[in-house]
Amino acid sequence: MKQNLIFVVAAVFVMIASVLLDNNFMLLMVVPILTFVSGYLLTSEKTLQEKPEVNSKAYFLNFSYKTGGSMRSQETWEFANTYCGKLWKRWSIFMLFFSEIIMFFFQQYTWTLGVLFAVQIIMFLSAIYVTENAIDKTFDRQGNRREQ
Repeated sequence: MKQNLIFVVAAVFVMIASVLLDNNFMLLMVVPILTFVSGYLLTSEKTLQEKPEVNSKAYFLNFSYKTGGSMRSQETWEFANTYCGKLWKRWSIFMLFFSEIIMFFFQQYTWTLGVLFAVQIIMFLSAIYVTENAIDKTFDRQGNRREQ
């Protein structure tokens, strides 16, 4: 529950700052910063100590990477949260610099902000696809690690 609060506080802070400054450069920082915070929270010890319970009442309240592949076993749970968290942290830094550079050169066009937001969201969601592929390559259907 504490992780959800951290995420909400970070989201509110970044959004208020971007609205108060009324600046497209600040608006483009919202998704990368929230992606970085999400990656940090996924790789935290608190998340990795949780158990992957499918029928938990708090299924949507706990901040973690929850898919069918990640919840096969405790080992897949830890692998998926760590892998996706690291991807989000790395990709968020790239998203931030890429978006700011593109915005700097093309800020006179009205479409720039929308296209960059779309690219950021696609990158954020594509980490799920990449993580699921990594889970399938590393673990079998029962959640046991494959022999290399």
